[in-house]
Amino acid sequence: MSDPLRHWARQLLTAEGFAAEPDAAVEGEAGAAAASAPSLLAAAVAEGVRDLRDLPWSSIDNVETRDVDQLEVASAVGGGTMVRVAIADVDAFVPQGSAVDANAAQNTVTVYGLGVLLPMVPTVLSEGVSSLLPGRDRLALVAEFVVGDEGVPRDGAVYRALVRNTVQMDYDSLNDWFAGRAALPEHAIPLEAQLRMQHAAAVRLHGQRLLMGALEFERRETRAVLENGEVVNFAVTRRGAARDLIEDFMIAANVVIATYLEEKNVSWVRRMVGAPARWDKIVGIATRNGVTLGETPDRVAVGAFLRGARERDPAGFEELSLSVLRLLGSGHYVVERQAEDLEAHFALGVDDYTHF
Repeated sequence: MSDPLRHWARQLLTAEGFAAEPDAAVEGEAGAAAASAPSLLAAAVAEGVRDLRDLPWSSIDNVETRDVDQLEVASAVGGGTMVRVAIADVDAFVPQGSAVDANAAQNTVTVYGLGVLLPMVPTVLSEGVSSLLPGRDRLALVAEFVVGDEGVPRDGAVYRALVRNTVQMDYDSLNDWFAGRAALPEHAIPLEAQLRMQHAAAVRLHGQRLLMGALEFERRETRAVLENGEVVNFAVTRRGAARDLIEDFMIAANVVIATYLEEKNVSWVRRMVGAPARWDKIVGIATRNGVTLGETPDRVAVGAFLRGARERDPAGFEELSLSVLRLLGSGHYVVERQAEDLEAHFALGVDDYTHF
């Protein structure tokens, strides 16, 4: 990527309120935290953090990903499949009130651009000591739950653990394998049975959410293809079984976390998509497609309408679903205070939901 474009990107980010260039205090703290990783791991083990390094953890992400933030593993239990989702414990390296914490609070997200990456925390942490890279001992926050035949996550638990990624895989190659278009990549062959177990659990989770009114949209995502720092093409990101697996596991894990926080009777941050204010417009779209919706927003009815529209006209479904998606409005975050009960997430088919 040329220096003028990189300079322009940083100018744009700065104008939008981002800290585009971490200062010396941020870099210094991050470097010191990275150097302290061995002692932090030892201290965590001494404090009784669960040691789950012997489980066949794996990750599925984009092929170029270095900031690996999620692992999954499944095991057969009485009455279902136990699923564990591990999220990188970045908090272990970023003390509250530190310069790194303040920088992350200002940016709030990692920004990915054309050859420009602005991480929420410095890469020595996000792509280094906190990243769940293969063969590395890492701290994580684990959400575990059991998926029975009915597809409802139950017996949820939340705890810190020591984990080790055994195989890093990518969406595209696993999508092709799940669809029967290609062989399983050689490095993933030892996990074939594990992947099939995870896939079966994800399918059950997804089916239950559809019954509860989860909405399925056709969303085309594109990404730039770079060669020697120059954009040479654009590629379409395909959805498939691997992406659906990660999405279904993450939604279930977020519900487990939300339930855990509610049970602790503390305030927590809920991710919400409320009942659409422009419901009449959605009703109009359904009517033009031969389907009658009621006067009151009904996510189960909308979900059935969308599934039927996909079956009747697969070629035109992307445009229709995009229209409905826009009418739902933007998602937002709200603080749910103790003993408060806010409305459910309209699009996901779940009630309590957060981004942990």
